[in-house]
Amino acid sequence: MNKIIAILLALVVLSPMVFAQEAVQIRTRDPENEVHKTELRERIENFSELREENRERIQAAAENLSELRERFRERRELTKEQI
Repeated sequence: MNKIIAILLALVVLSPMVFAQEAVQIRTRDPENEVHKTELRERIENFSELREENRERIQAAAENLSELRERFRERRELTKEQI
């Protein structure tokens, strides 16, 4: 009797682990999942490219802003001299 209870208890405890392991294996073999992984990789690559482009744009904008500030200072100084 104790052996039967022990076996049933082992089945109850181990069966969720077995099902979870099978579910993981099924997910990794699923062709849709592979397509999804590929799409995610492409999005990550696109995001990285966009981030680099944005970084370049921000750097160019910062340089333009510096030039505009310098011009503004020069004009302000000229205006002060004229007054």
